[in-house]
Amino acid sequence: MHRSLASRSALALLFAITAATTALAQQQAMAPAASPPPAATPQAPPVACAGALAEFLAGVKADAIAAGASAEAADKALAGAQIDPKVLSSDHAHVFVKQTFLEFTQRTFSQARLDIGRQKLKQFADVFARAEQDYGV
Repeated sequence: MHRSLASRSALALLFAITAATTALAQQQAMAPAASPPPAATPQAPPVACAGALAEFLAGVKADAIAAGASAEAADKALAGAQIDPKVLSSDHAHVFVKQTFLEFTQRTFSQARLDIGRQKLKQFADVFARAEQDYGV
């Protein structure tokens, strides 16, 4: 992924997390006094993740800082970030995750689809050239 695109993506993620955290804090502040919390519900068993969360968050923080966010803002936005076992389970259950890249491409990309892609590549060559020049992609 192009470095500036990765930085923009990280910055967008940082702002989205900040907005969600702020909205949640505002909701909690405006909520009426809560009754005692319900009994704890059993947690889903941990699901293995491909990488370490701390390393990922450090990369997101570095990209956000490189894109102009302060370290304090990055820390605040990423505070409390954790792996959600339900999301990982859903991701791992996805049929494409269980296929090799070759199996995926053979099932997904027919010859007709490839031919249309080649046709569109020629049709929009000037647009792609401009995007490559402007954005490096």
